[in-house]
Amino acid sequence: KPFINFHVLKNYNFTMGMVLMFFTGITLYGMTAIVPLFLQALMGYTALQSGLAMVPRGFGALVAMPLAGRLTNKVQGRYLVAFGFLVFAISSFAMSRITTDISPSILFWPLFLSGFSVGFMIVPLNTQSLGSLKPEEIGNGSGIFNLMRNVGGSVGISLVTTIAQRAAQRHQVFLAGHMTPYDPAYLSQLHATSSAYAMDSGVYGGHQQALGALYNTLLSQASLLAYLDDFILFALGCIACIEIGRAS
Repeated sequence: KPFINFHVLKNYNFTMGMVLMFFTGITLYGMTAIVPLFLQALMGYTALQSGLAMVPRGFGALVAMPLAGRLTNKVQGRYLVAFGFLVFAISSFAMSRITTDISPSILFWPLFLSGFSVGFMIVPLNTQSLGSLKPEEIGNGSGIFNLMRNVGGSVGISLVTTIAQRAAQRHQVFLAGHMTPYDPAYLSQLHATSSAYAMDSGVYGGHQQALGALYNTLLSQASLLAYLDDFILFALGCIACIEIGRAS
């Protein structure tokens, strides 16, 4: 007797629900991983502060779970799932507009909406997909369903961290192209920074410190753009999941 019986994959509704649950795992765990990294690496948050900043996401899920459960019997599951992915896409687009000058209050609603959307993705997907199986297949199907969510989470965490690292390198190369003696904005900033450092370190030392400060700024901006790329990819992935759900 097999530990996992893949016979349940012949059920079309279950298979499509499993695919969407895989992408739900990518968005759910990927966002959970990337936001604290952003807050700690670029905003200077401690691990505790970044964890507290994620609290609105939990509140959103707390509100959405019972609401989605009540609506499951009144609205078709595919519409609820599409709504969940749409809300997550909106929150991801909002996150892609942030800068390093933000405060925790600005993050409240995007994080709340991302948590709120999860309730409308998980609850209807479970109900609609497992509800299409025979009673004796539900246990086996539930195991596969949860497995796909966890596998999606592993893929999501690996994906967002890899993209953040490689995109930061790409943006660094692009931004460095503007740090030349022929760029008026760069020369103006270099002169102002060198003058500020020269009062304590002398002309040569101030110039070297200014170059280091501007390079650190370049690295920070390249990393910021890389994280914003991740948020945009989350949004585009959710829109693609809406199309998959509509086609099914």
